[in-house]
Amino acid sequence: MTVQSKFLKLLVASLMPFAFAGCAQSPEREQADVDSVLTDMALVKDRTVQSIRDYRIDGWRYVDPYNVILTAGRDEDYLVSFMTPCFGLSSAFAIGFTSTTGGVTEFDDIVVEGPGGTAEVCSIKEIVRLRTPTD
Repeated sequence: MTVQSKFLKLLVASLMPFAFAGCAQSPEREQADVDSVLTDMALVKDRTVQSIRDYRIDGWRYVDPYNVILTAGRDEDYLVSFMTPCFGLSSAFAIGFTSTTGGVTEFDDIVVEGPGGTAEVCSIKEIVRLRTPTD
C-alpha cells in the first residue's frame, strides 16, 4: 500500500464522523438549470451565507456535478456550488466535508468517496441559503 493510498484512507476515515447518508436523486448529467430544480422542490435562493454550522448538517441532495443541496436541521437548506465539477456526487452514498472553523465555508471542501476507496475533493465556490417562496 502506497503512502498516498494510506493517506487517502486516513483522510476518508477521519471525515466519517462528519459523513451523512444520502443518495443521488438523478443520473449524471451536464449542469442543470438550478432555478428549475429549486422550483420543482418549492425552494428559491435567499442569500449568500458565509458558513453552515457543521453539527447541523444532516442530509444532502444531488443537483448536478456543480451543485448539491445540504440540509441543516429542520427546514434549513443550502445550495452549495463547486468551483469545478464533482462527478462522484451522482453515485455517492455518503459525503463528508473538511472544516477548520466548526462550520462549512467557501474555503472548505466536500469529500466524496469514489470507486476503489479513492477520495474526490470538491472545492466549494459559494453557499446560498434557500427558502420556500412564502418565507
